[in-house]
Amino acid sequence: MTATSVIPLAHATVIRGQQAWNRIKATAAEQRQLWRDIGEALRYGRSLHKADRAFAQWVNENGFGDLHRNDRGAAMWLAENWAEVQQADAPPGLSHPRWIKEWLAEQVKDTPPTPALAFEAPARLTASIEQVAPVAHKVNKLASMAERGEGQEKATAQKYLDKKAKQMGMEAEELVSLSKKLEPARTVPANSMDVLEDTLKDALEIAVGLADYIKGTQTVEGATPLTREFAISLVIKALDARGVK
Repeated sequence: MTATSVIPLAHATVIRGQQAWNRIKATAAEQRQLWRDIGEALRYGRSLHKADRAFAQWVNENGFGDLHRNDRGAAMWLAENWAEVQQADAPPGLSHPRWIKEWLAEQVKDTPPTPALAFEAPARLTASIEQVAPVAHKVNKLASMAERGEGQEKATAQKYLDKKAKQMGMEAEELVSLSKKLEPARTVPANSMDVLEDTLKDALEIAVGLADYIKGTQTVEGATPLTREFAISLVIKALDARGVK
């Protein structure tokens, strides 16, 4: 007959302790949820009764009178800060809201403060953006003429850019760069041919109107001489008036 092996008393004690700890950890999550539900109920009662005496009466009438006031406060805290507690990843055996609150406070105390990072835009840049935004579209058109134009057209566009930049207290290159950032180049739409056709129609109407305007103004004594620079400025104004991009 085989003799039954005897487990040493010390070893059996350790096994019971291990089993107990595993059971505590297994039920800790459930216990936390139960405390949260209690806290939600108490928070509801507090929302109905702001005065302490009225709230105490509500607590007694609704079955929470035998719950210590400190535990009631901790349960309400847990319900209010549930998302933060979940993210904090508290130890698995921690279930009572008072212990969780103390543990979380220790984590916050031991965490070094994050240095504040200043991302505020410089005052000059902010002022420049406010200045340039309303004229960015026109500046981009002038920049395109200055880059791609020829002769007097190129010189005239650059002259206007320099003048506008000087008025805003910056260099022409800075003005153009900021304008392009505020109004980046548009991609070619799928209906580009239709858009081009409409644009050509607008351009033709503008040309006819401009010709009539020039014909009428040049017969008036003292009228502005029709220079290339003056003609370009009229075209720009006409385009703006018709909303041609």
